[in-house]
Amino acid sequence: MSGPPGSGKTTYCKKQMALIKQKDPEAMIYHISRDAIRFSILEEGEEYFAKEEQVKQIFFSRILFCFLNWEHCYVFADATFLSPKYRKNFLEKLFKLLPEAPAVCAVNFKTDLNTCIAQNNMRTGRERVPEEVLTKMYYRYIPPTEKEYPYERILVIKNE
Repeated sequence: MSGPPGSGKTTYCKKQMALIKQKDPEAMIYHISRDAIRFSILEEGEEYFAKEEQVKQIFFSRILFCFLNWEHCYVFADATFLSPKYRKNFLEKLFKLLPEAPAVCAVNFKTDLNTCIAQNNMRTGRERVPEEVLTKMYYRYIPPTEKEYPYERILVIKNE
């Protein structure tokens, strides 16, 4: 999953997970959210990125754990993944530790800035990303392409 804050990643995950469960009630499905991890370890008064290295480590470990323990599972890696370099490094690091690389689909959230801001404004407390941070992240986002990694496919989700 890749896209700026407020682009619809978590909402999309929840809908897709429900559809998969409907078709296959026995399916092993995991939604691993960097934000959920972040908010579970941040203490009152700490800034959004205060424990980012720890968040990245836990996020990576949980995804690796799923693939090492279940032969067939769906893992929704819910994070911004703003750059090709970050996505590629993440996947290469993950696959070095796995006996067999799973199929990877990239999901690109193509959402206009005003929609991201509006959806972000519906969040409360720590979950709301400061608008200036969101705007910077929005303009830094580079959608996934076939050149950066041999994805099984790249889905484009347009939220307007």
